[in-house]
Amino acid sequence: MNKKPIIATAVVTKTKSVLVLLDPKTMKGGVFLPGSTKDSWDSESIEGVDIINLTYEQIKGYKNNTRLITFGRSDQTYLIGEMMANSSQENLFRIYNEIVNNFVVGFKINPKPKSLYGNFELENIFRQGTLPEEVLSRLGESITPLSIDPNSSKELSSEEVKELVSYAIKRAKGTAKVFNHSFSQGEFTQMSAMIERYLGGGEYFYSQNGSKLATSALTQAHIKNRKPFVNHKSSKFKWNLNGVDVLSVIPDVWKKELIDFAKKMEDAHSEYLKRLSSGASDRDASSIFKEIPFPSVSFPLNDKISVQSGGGGLHTKRAEKLIRRSNVHHHDIEGAYTAMILALGVFSPEIEAIYKGFKDDKFAYKKLKKALEKAFDNGSVSVGQISDYAETLGIKISKSISIGELMEIISKGVAASKLATNKPTGVADQLGTPLYNPIGMIEARIILQIVLYDLAKRIIDAGGEVLSINTDGLFWCDNDVVDFSVVEEWSSFWTLAIGYDNIPNYIAKSDNDRLLLDENKKIIEAAGDDLVHQSFSDLFKLGTKPLVVDRVVAQKLINPDTPLLDLLKKEFESGDVEAFMFTSKAQRHTKTVVNMKVAPRINRFLLTKTGDSIGTYLVKTEALGKLINVPDSPVRIFNDKIPDKLPEDLNLDAYLKLIETVYSHWD
Repeated sequence: MNKKPIIATAVVTKTKSVLVLLDPKTMKGGVFLPGSTKDSWDSESIEGVDIINLTYEQIKGYKNNTRLITFGRSDQTYLIGEMMANSSQENLFRIYNEIVNNFVVGFKINPKPKSLYGNFELENIFRQGTLPEEVLSRLGESITPLSIDPNSSKELSSEEVKELVSYAIKRAKGTAKVFNHSFSQGEFTQMSAMIERYLGGGEYFYSQNGSKLATSALTQAHIKNRKPFVNHKSSKFKWNLNGVDVLSVIPDVWKKELIDFAKKMEDAHSEYLKRLSSGASDRDASSIFKEIPFPSVSFPLNDKISVQSGGGGLHTKRAEKLIRRSNVHHHDIEGAYTAMILALGVFSPEIEAIYKGFKDDKFAYKKLKKALEKAFDNGSVSVGQISDYAETLGIKISKSISIGELMEIISKGVAASKLATNKPTGVADQLGTPLYNPIGMIEARIILQIVLYDLAKRIIDAGGEVLSINTDGLFWCDNDVVDFSVVEEWSSFWTLAIGYDNIPNYIAKSDNDRLLLDENKKIIEAAGDDLVHQSFSDLFKLGTKPLVVDRVVAQKLINPDTPLLDLLKKEFESGDVEAFMFTSKAQRHTKTVVNMKVAPRINRFLLTKTGDSIGTYLVKTEALGKLINVPDSPVRIFNDKIPDKLPEDLNLDAYLKLIETVYSHWD
């Protein structure tokens, strides 16, 4: 259901609670203080947000007619739910205390608190374990913690109430910035489109992550009065892809390892069935598959390059530490895992039929998107013609809609089908899920490695040079002797479609650490932890270093004759404060210490010549330690907001030391 997104943020103390609701587009919203008829909070604009006081009657309107966007611990779902039910202050703190202080899961609290339904939880789109403050810090929002003790029985003063409200508004404003980010908007659009297209628009699914959406769609969990499908578990390895014996194309050393591994997994399947018959749950019985290590074997492709097969994929190793090449070919298998899953029968027939429908949708909407783009390029877009073409692809689109509506339909179709086909590949390999098929999915991964090995070998045997192999493709040079007939013959042999890109300039030190550049040496792609953080465009990859490190290392690789210090000074002269900012997080079982005192877990700071000391305290050993990727240097902390310009005493020497350390991985 297409509802208006509204940011919802709750803050609870023992004597006072606050709910902030904020429109992320207009940045207008309101504050609700449960149980308060009159408080020392005046309506005003604060922190760039227009805020008014809200009554409970207004709150009810928000509950029924908007899509609430939340970002935080599990307590938010229950606290906001209770606030919208006009719960008492005593009850709100009871719930807060159980979840936050006593670590009780919300639905296990007795009596069970009311929960939000149909909210979109931002935590679901980030890497597992990412805290809201880590994202807010990168986007320049306040991460200053509340100075009021939430567990104190003391009534809050007028000034403390203002601080409480101000803190909640800042948190809501930060959440709005996260939600408005292109990364979050893309994820929200994709997940919403999938819910509408494949899950009947069910409100429940908006609070789930992408993997759960894909699982529910494939198992038909959204259909009432019908038991969801459960995937089968393959009992044997087939070692056959589209009529080809895959073991016949690999070296004997690899073949032997795979046969031995297959025997262990097949024996594990027999034990799995015995455990089930003895009364074990499917999850407990299935755990035996995880006890068997994935085989790892290395062997040479020629005297310049060797490959290693393992659980993380097929990887290459070269004697040459740093590779620089021009006119590089990049081939990748189209829908690689989808092709493997369907060819090998990883899913049971009823699930496979649904998954194949997702795949057909994916390619149909891709074709529609290209047709629409071509029509725009030609300067003439006909909804009727696009609708007729859609019908030939099995998609029904009304001819009476506007061009804008047509664009939205196609965009949502592309987004939904992409999520529906991509996410299940990970779920099918995940213990405890309804799609789990260990033998089937592992065989799919191994055979994908084998077909990529076969392509690499064919290129090398024809006189070409393979530079690297990744999950579903490879980079190579033709050495002016190899034409694409080698790739075409491979594609025909395996009955697999393969895509192509030309890379004008290629710089790499491994399969996953590379720079792809255009003819003008502009970055097309930066991959690997040393390079990927050129900006905060992808919030899934936050990293632990400031952006300036990856930027300078990339520019040094592009301009090897320019000293690192000169490149760093150029970044400094640009005045980009965010590029120099560190965001640090104390790891588990440690605490952050600033000037030898316990400080917030997450902090944002610059390296300066004078300032505070920062480090970690290991709780178990009571030893002091260093924060990851933070050089020895005083720091200046900016947890509330980022300054307009870099300080004059910025410690460029400390930044340079970190950059030199990272660049040494390449030099």
